[in-house]
Amino acid sequence: MALACLFAQLRDARHQYSFPQLDLQAFIVDHRTREESAEEATLVASWLDAIDIPSQILKMHWDAGVDPMMLPGFETQARKKRFDLIQSASYSRGITNLYLGHHRGDQVETIMMRLFRNHSIASLGLIGIRPVSVAPGLDDALGQEARLQRVIPVERGLDYISNPPEVNDCQGLIDVAPRIYLNRPLLRFMKDELIATCSINGVKYVTDKTNLSPLLTERNAVRHLLATYQLPRAIQANSLLRLAEVAYRSSESLIKTSEIMMSKTRLVSFDLRSGTLIIQLPSQGDSVWDMVDFRTFRSYLTYLLNFVCPCNSQSRSSGWENLAVARLVHPHLRQKGALPTKFEESFNVDGTIILCSKSANDEQVQVVFSRQPPRKSKVLDSKVHFSFRQSSSTWSNWELFDGRFLVRVHRPSSGDDSRLGMRYLTRQDLSRLQKDPLPSPVKVCVKDNIAPLPNRCHLALPVIYDTGKAEDDLPLAIPTFGLCIKTWSGESRSLVTPDFEVCYKNIDFEALRHLLPDYDSVSTDRHH
Repeated sequence: MALACLFAQLRDARHQYSFPQLDLQAFIVDHRTREESAEEATLVASWLDAIDIPSQILKMHWDAGVDPMMLPGFETQARKKRFDLIQSASYSRGITNLYLGHHRGDQVETIMMRLFRNHSIASLGLIGIRPVSVAPGLDDALGQEARLQRVIPVERGLDYISNPPEVNDCQGLIDVAPRIYLNRPLLRFMKDELIATCSINGVKYVTDKTNLSPLLTERNAVRHLLATYQLPRAIQANSLLRLAEVAYRSSESLIKTSEIMMSKTRLVSFDLRSGTLIIQLPSQGDSVWDMVDFRTFRSYLTYLLNFVCPCNSQSRSSGWENLAVARLVHPHLRQKGALPTKFEESFNVDGTIILCSKSANDEQVQVVFSRQPPRKSKVLDSKVHFSFRQSSSTWSNWELFDGRFLVRVHRPSSGDDSRLGMRYLTRQDLSRLQKDPLPSPVKVCVKDNIAPLPNRCHLALPVIYDTGKAEDDLPLAIPTFGLCIKTWSGESRSLVTPDFEVCYKNIDFEALRHLLPDYDSVSTDRHH
């Protein structure tokens, strides 16, 4: 409520300070873990209304008959659900900037929690809560009214759809989910200062009693420890904050060097249809390699992996597998010897296959990042059924597939819409698509664009299928390639191929700019 109060004052004083108009919207999350939570959410909404800030109450859902606070990892599950609710609501309203009320005490607790988890001084985790960060990717539907921004036109030279036989409403493009920035302007202020702000301005607030129970969550336990005991100076609040500053300066240097490395890297292609990235590393004689050590290379490699990895496995920059790649790609990072005159090696990092290759007469190393084909167990567990929010809904909910592709379908004009599903493309699908008497454009697209994908990553592509048909029946569509598989040879289908829309997961456009410096058509305005 202190944050809302300050924003209301800023809005009302904008003419005095020539500040742009603020269009404020508050989100109240009812975690539904206590009987009084619904009443408290309604109270907060009324207090916000009193200072002319519209609000929306977002209700968290838990399985019936389950006490969520007794679930293992309750704090983590609640945080994820909270972010999903807020992001879905933000997408539906076109909001790209969220402001959160984290304060100095939250920062101290976070740093101590990460120390307990054995983060080292060199770990970026000791930075704690960043003043500005990007919201984590959604792991479920974005919501029917999600605002998707169309970006990256074909003419910029990236490897996208070229004269597809049939494409969806993306008109030859695959949309990219917009980023939502999390801003925390109160991190330098103590909780007591925020309470005083509310008191001085006559603003009411609610205290969540569950935050006072040290046995409920890890954060509660740390909060109790800090408030109750005289701790050694090394882990007192001021010492932890200084530690965070050191980690922050270290990370800034690391990020700067990684960005220089990115700017020296040539983007060969980035195909959103399959989520495949091909880059060419700086030449071995480039001075940038003198700045690079293993730690910098892991950070650089993470930038690249995050273009391709599923959204729930991003930012794993500390894996030792990355060092194997580092030692391979450049002699400065190898323990002994130089690169062979010709080699081809592949590695698996975070579910992504990294294939490095170098010709005998070329000092450049080319690296292909592609999705690892799913294991058999994952194929069986990953099937998705499209659902429609209301009986009158024209489009289904957005469904996230493989942590990378968001897909929704138009309600079919005939047939049972509950039978529309999504699964992985299989080897059997690929074989039949090339052999069966299909229309020529379909076979050409499969032969020229899908089958040649590196490292069999076509097996990680989504297909739309009729769940009422046999497992070996052909899919209705391969949506990321805009490919519709329609009736042929007079065969009738119980479901017609649906219209569909696709977008790729949220990607880091700032990192993309470093790879493609002349790329200026992507809007990354943080003030909308």
